[in-house]
Amino acid sequence: MNRWMCVGGRGRRYGMLAALLLAIAAPSLGDGRWAEEDFYNKARLTKPYVVVPGRDLATADTVIGSVRQYAVTQGDTFLDLARFYGLGYNELEQANPGIDPWIPGIKATSIILPTAWVLPQVPYEGVVVNIPEMRLYYFHASKGGGPQLVTTYPVGLGRDEWRTPKGKFKVQGKTVNPTWVIPDSIREEHIRERGDSRTLIKGGEPDNPLGKYRIELSMPGYRIHGTDIPWGVGMQVSHGCVRLYPEDIEALYPIVPIGAPGALK
Repeated sequence: MNRWMCVGGRGRRYGMLAALLLAIAAPSLGDGRWAEEDFYNKARLTKPYVVVPGRDLATADTVIGSVRQYAVTQGDTFLDLARFYGLGYNELEQANPGIDPWIPGIKATSIILPTAWVLPQVPYEGVVVNIPEMRLYYFHASKGGGPQLVTTYPVGLGRDEWRTPKGKFKVQGKTVNPTWVIPDSIREEHIRERGDSRTLIKGGEPDNPLGKYRIELSMPGYRIHGTDIPWGVGMQVSHGCVRLYPEDIEALYPIVPIGAPGALK
């Protein structure tokens, strides 16, 4: 077991919202329209995109996906819709200014789903996290001269005082049901805020902030992992690590090989 300084905390930008989410135990914030299995069933909708090739990176088509409209239904919230359609809360909020994220149907009959993205200007290989965009791209290894494929997921990142750093890395390990050994600084915060003096949280525990899967990086102290609070994706909520929705890390985990290159940029 290792001490990772990457989990816990609440970002300033979404501080009040994140605090509220931490207090909510139900898997869905609507009126029962959305259930946890809905989000796992979205896997059938999440397929790799084909990168339209050019003669080199400069001439390739760098836009994947397409913007869509969604007809709002009673019980929808931005948090549920973002998760189901592979977006972070930040993306949905920015695409629909002035719309109530908790009851979007009050002011709108439809909202924009910003499911189109511009690929980062990097070599198309391995894992790339675009920090300003709060989005991860996994460029699949080409097989036998076949098309270049990319899968993309929204992420949660480090809060203001624990910003996710930039840098290159390699995937050096993967763990199912990782145990979190709580660093002293975070443990002190837990004691101060909620009287929780635990020194570790075992893998598989429902409140383990690492979730079920962890991808270990060669950058000391930083990891890509799941979360016990899915609604923090698209927010600055961690101590620097990269968080994915539980169903997204479950899909990414088996296809990223140890040794794969990557970058936080």
